[in-house]
Amino acid sequence: MIKYRLTKEYLGEFGPFWQKDAVKKLEKYKDNLLTGEMFIDGENVLRWLRSGNIVPSEIVELLYTTSNIKEIVVNATKIARNNELGELREFMKNKSLSKEEEFELKANFKKGTVVVNVITGERYTV
Repeated sequence: MIKYRLTKEYLGEFGPFWQKDAVKKLEKYKDNLLTGEMFIDGENVLRWLRSGNIVPSEIVELLYTTSNIKEIVVNATKIARNNELGELREFMKNKSLSKEEEFELKANFKKGTVVVNVITGERYTV
């Protein structure tokens, strides 16, 4: 089941303008695979070479839908991403706001505004 907009664009669901744009992106991603800018690691996880970060799900889905990567890569990448997010949530759960983060909240939101950390769900009142 296709769930990301990029793949739907490639399939033409949003019209020819977006389809053409998605085709260009796909060519770029295929080139990234060929040149090694994007690679499959020893655990079948699709990663960016420069950062080692996991490739976003929408790109993984597009590459799979167009038969550029195998299902095992999709599944391994999803598992790795979920593990990474779990570790991040755990780290952030025990972390309090720094003085700089508090300053940023006050500078960007009105007093009394409730800001939610989208990773942990923790709420902060400015």
